[in-house]
Amino acid sequence: MRRRKVQTRGDASSKRADQAPEEETKSSLEGAPFLSTSRGFAVTLVLLTSARLLSASFNIIHDCDETYNYWEPLHYLLYKDGFQTWEYSPEFALRSYLYIIIHYVFAVPLQWVSALGLVNPKLLVFFGVRCLFALASAGSEAYLVHNLSKKGMCVE
Repeated sequence: MRRRKVQTRGDASSKRADQAPEEETKSSLEGAPFLSTSRGFAVTLVLLTSARLLSASFNIIHDCDETYNYWEPLHYLLYKDGFQTWEYSPEFALRSYLYIIIHYVFAVPLQWVSALGLVNPKLLVFFGVRCLFALASAGSEAYLVHNLSKKGMCVE
């Protein structure tokens, strides 16, 4: 078998003297041009926000931990009625209420708005908290994509 020498672009012996020098091609990792612009950030934010809000509005609760780890204790704090799960009870105190308080901070203003009587107050609080966290998630993800693309760490 005969072996052929494979010539690469950077190989000086592969260029003839009468050829024009080739333009260097940019790597696709050298700053994703669209995502690093303000328009790219806006498009990313709109797409992620749409996906997250649709998920918050129409998705079921997939995991019982979502229900028992923060919806039940949040309901207990908001309405002084309901279940207090054993993880949060003073007897065992396995979980901190700090995470629940973050939800509570978002839920209390929604509870005030629902006092106007326009919609079912518990539904407004439930979907409102989910949608506020969807917005926070979409914003942080868009910010991450934008900054990674400016650093050249995203591929378009």
